[in-house]
Amino acid sequence: MSEESVLPANDKNAMTGRQPSAVIWTAVMLISLGGLLILRDFTMVGFRNWWALFILLGTLGCYWSAYAAYRAAGRVNWGVITLIYSGIFPLAVAVIFLFEMSWSIWWPLFVLLPGLGLLAFGLAAKPRSGKPSLALRSLKTWLGWMGLSAALLGLTFLAKNAGVFDPAAVHPNWWALFILIPAVGGLIMILRTLLSPDRTAALLVANLIAMISVGATGIVALLGIDWNLLKPIMLIGLGLALLVGFMGKRN
Repeated sequence: MSEESVLPANDKNAMTGRQPSAVIWTAVMLISLGGLLILRDFTMVGFRNWWALFILLGTLGCYWSAYAAYRAAGRVNWGVITLIYSGIFPLAVAVIFLFEMSWSIWWPLFVLLPGLGLLAFGLAAKPRSGKPSLALRSLKTWLGWMGLSAALLGLTFLAKNAGVFDPAAVHPNWWALFILIPAVGGLIMILRTLLSPDRTAALLVANLIAMISVGATGIVALLGIDWNLLKPIMLIGLGLALLVGFMGKRN
């Protein structure tokens, strides 16, 4: 019996599919590079930082892998999202260099993009089988709201750098508003935890401590309060979290 005959069908498809995929990927790279060189040499489109083309073409491999992972899973799961985001940062770098965009304006992209990645993780589809644990849902909620905060912060900085909007006109410590956004998500998660039949005192206390820590920091920064007050506020919050957790365990 040959080795090939005992392989599962999926393994056979994987073996036979590697070579065509590699050929197609190489062809796409060569065609893209040739087309861009034609644009550079025979049109008014110039690329002074032409070497960034190799960064740009290298990112295509990430998206090819993401497409293959999507075809294999039949849905957009966290593996697909990870592959997409593994290529999005070098893609942004390549575009900025190719089109000679100002880093002083476009640097907020590198705050915006990680925020979108965290938000995507927080909104990722539920597993096909079983229900995610309350602890996992809590983590996803926190990361999702943190991602939303970072994405909005990056977008605001981008608008500010481009001269579209001056957030300082709204509030001098405007950036503190984005610290409060995850605290809102934490409060929502605390309410969900209290209403959940599988809640635990440890998870409730952890969410309370995180929410109080983030919320207190945001309020102190937003109102311009003396930072020395943050320590006693945190201690009071820790005590309240322990009391609520203890009462929740008894109930």
